[in-house]
Amino acid sequence: MPRLNRSTYFIRHGLLSYMWDTHPQLFSLLSPTAQLELHRFFLPTVDIEEHELASYRDYINQLEPSLAHKAGKHFKEFTTPRPEVAEVIAKSKSFELRPIMKPEPDLQMLARAFVKLAEQQISSDDCKRHNVRG
Repeated sequence: MPRLNRSTYFIRHGLLSYMWDTHPQLFSLLSPTAQLELHRFFLPTVDIEEHELASYRDYINQLEPSLAHKAGKHFKEFTTPRPEVAEVIAKSKSFELRPIMKPEPDLQMLARAFVKLAEQQISSDDCKRHNVRG
């Protein structure tokens, strides 16, 4: 795969940002690892100036030299038309769940999950104390 020049990197960042904003479900066609590597290299969820993006690219290339190659392969896979997938989906009577990986944890969702877990734990402890099945 040819070396990615700066302007092509900016274009790919813009395209992936647009796709993330408008059709995030398309990312689910990639494996979770591939999605995270695309996010880590191209930063599609980050609104960033070109000079900052260029600095980030230099930084990530130093930190993870093989990431550029991996992300390039994932980008090609992401942008390659797959008529066979559309045909199978159109004819299928079943469905398949695929994850859409966010580059950062959803802290509000985690907080709600921990609160719910704590509430269940308290309820369970109360039931045990009063010999009530819960």
